[in-house]
Order: sequence, then structure tokens, then C-alpha cells
Amino acid sequence: MRDQKGFTLLELIIVIGLIAVAAAIAMVALNDARDKGRDTGVKANLSQIRQHAESVHLEDGHYNRVCGVNGDQQETTITQLVTAAEIESPGEVGSATCGATAAGDSSGWAISVALATEGYWCVDAAGFSGYSETGLDHSNDVSCQ
Repeated sequence: MRDQKGFTLLELIIVIGLIAVAAAIAMVALNDARDKGRDTGVKANLSQIRQHAESVHLEDGHYNRVCGVNGDQQETTITQLVTAAEIESPGEVGSATCGATAAGDSSGWAISVALATEGYWCVDAAGFSGYSETGLDHSNDVSCQ
């Protein structure tokens, strides 16, 4: 017998298989972390919307510019924050639901955006900010609960 150097084919296949399994586990963990990060982006943007909505209410005495109802345009910063939340969402831009009272001066509002993990994040004029299994049904919804 002569001395052989190197690895056998079986040893190489085993090492390659172990590396593939480790890579698959790492990819699953990274995807979960990415989705949770996207959810955090949605929540942060919607939290900022609440602050701007209250500023609109102080200026106007109503919430018409939060969702752009009753002949008022949606406030520019709120539009930008909704778009930023939708970009983080698994849906497409335009998939958020912004609800406000459409009769007279709006006395309430609510916005929901789909989360990357599951469900929706919803904020409203009553101070609610949290998870919801379903988004707002239509643009007249002014409560997340």
C-alpha cells in the first residue's frame, strides 16, 4: 500500500452536507430577523403619524387632513409616513387603510398597515396602538378595536 494524501469522496460529501445544513439554518434565522425589523419600521412610522395627527387637530380643530377627507388634502408628512410604513409592509404601496369620519368635520381617524410577520398594526385617535388580526374594513373605520 502506498500513502495516500487528501480526502475521500465520502468525507467531502459529508462536509459539504454539513455546511449546507448550517447555511439553511442561518438563512431561516436571518429571514425572521428581517421580518421583525420590517415590522418595527411599520410600528415606528405609525407612531409618528399619531403625533402629526394631533398637531393637525390642534391647528384645524378636526382630523380631516389625517386621511384627506371632506375636501381636505392629506397632510404631507402623514402621506410620507404612510408610504414609508407600506414600503416596510409585505403589501404594496397603497395597501394601508386610512379611516376618518367623512361627514362634516372628522372627529376620529384610524390607520392600519399589514405586518411582515402576520396581522396588522393599527393606530387610532383614541390612543390605541397595537396588533390586530384584521386591518380596517373600509375608509369609514375610525377605531382599531
